[in-house]
Amino acid sequence: MGSVGVVGAGIIGLSSAVCILERDPTVKLTVIADKFTPNTTSDGAAGLILPIHMGNTPVHLQRKWFKATMEELERLSQRDDAGSYLTIYKTTTFDVTDESCEDPFWADLVDGYRHLSQKELAQISKTTKFGYSFTTWFFNGRNYLPWLIERLKSLGGTISKKTINSLDELAGSYDVVVNCSGMGARKLVNDSLVHPIRGQVLRVYAPWIKQAYCLNTKEWHSIGRSCYILPQYVRLGVQV
Repeated sequence: MGSVGVVGAGIIGLSSAVCILERDPTVKLTVIADKFTPNTTSDGAAGLILPIHMGNTPVHLQRKWFKATMEELERLSQRDDAGSYLTIYKTTTFDVTDESCEDPFWADLVDGYRHLSQKELAQISKTTKFGYSFTTWFFNGRNYLPWLIERLKSLGGTISKKTINSLDELAGSYDVVVNCSGMGARKLVNDSLVHPIRGQVLRVYAPWIKQAYCLNTKEWHSIGRSCYILPQYVRLGVQV
């Protein structure tokens, strides 16, 4: 029996921990983090599943990981609690821009990918010239994280709430350490390339919004911004 320490309790950290235990239940695993739900970045994430902003990661790896993610979410959606506690659902998304562009590399990995007609584009924005729609998964992180923690504990995993300043502090305590510290990597492993970005989120009660909309224009990109409208659901299917 080996021991594993997973650093970080966001979506990536908890998902990695659960996957490790599902593959080998004999592993003695602990998730170590200074913050747990509902105080993580993942709790406030939009929840749209797409492979974007992955830097210089090779496309073939992005496709491989995205395909595996979609298959796993499909499996999770079949669970009895998927409609309430997990809050996983599919929503049609409209992505529009003010210039022509190529199809994304993941177009064949989502359901219902198609180009929008000029009439559809005009209904969304007067300046958009190109766009496409597709169906992908959404999930509410604030609901999903507690479920992951319950799943972790049911598989024999434990959690440890504490602050560490270096991975060296874990040396000798675990056979393997998995770093899922996210933003914390900037200080934890001196990764100066990691930096936060700030967004302004407005949450409103709008049950008539059934689709997601993403607006990408030169004007927005020139100042490093983007705009989107995403339908979210909380437990018991109540839309907010």
